[in-house]
Amino acid sequence: MSQTDAPILILTATIAPPADATNLSRTDPAARLNDYASALRYYAACLERAVISGIVFAENSLADISVLRQLAAQSSRPERIEFIQFAGLDHPGRCGRGYGEFKLLDHAMRESALINDAPPDAEVWKITGRYEVLNLAPILARRSPECDLWAHCRNLPRRWADMYLLGWRREFYHRHLEGIYRELDQSASAASAEQMFRDKVDTLALKQRVCRRFAEPPDLRGIRGLDGAAYSDQRLKQLVRRVCDNLFPWVWI
Repeated sequence: MSQTDAPILILTATIAPPADATNLSRTDPAARLNDYASALRYYAACLERAVISGIVFAENSLADISVLRQLAAQSSRPERIEFIQFAGLDHPGRCGRGYGEFKLLDHAMRESALINDAPPDAEVWKITGRYEVLNLAPILARRSPECDLWAHCRNLPRRWADMYLLGWRREFYHRHLEGIYRELDQSASAASAEQMFRDKVDTLALKQRVCRRFAEPPDLRGIRGLDGAAYSDQRLKQLVRRVCDNLFPWVWI
């Protein structure tokens, strides 16, 4: 993939979660900062290899990110790493992390110089900033180029859209996704943000160019915020998903 057609990557971050955050066990700011530092190193290497064309690190708790800025300054492409912070946690924790993350994405999409300097049809991909997608390069290399939104959806064990890795074209986001955080308010629904976002993806797919399945499932490294489990301990689940994708591609698990 050349640097010219490689997407810009947004890393979303909340270093210091609010005390009332729900369904979150990894709350220590020092541990989370370390997670973000490890991930930033990984994606800086992806930037060097032209897997991506830029990094926007977007953080919504106004925590001290001087360590991350130093890491970026030491990288081979510091001019292509941008930091954006704002006070984005001025809502109840019961609204959920999906609500807060898309609220942060709205801000990043509006304020990022890297993104706004890119063409209207430029690709922007978002990754939850503590996670490293180890197979990001092949996922991007095999994406459907005619689409405007890329997501990885599942039907089993329930209808779901993974929200840790998503892609869209710049103007598509502003037309169809900006403000969606209000629809992901878990305080007003028994459904998870991932289930509500799946409904949105399916609705968009009726009239828009939407890819609802990656060519291969994302292979993650990192610690899950929900329960503190390491993704490296879920290799059997990952293997099952890969086998099903190869043998039964119509079964989305």
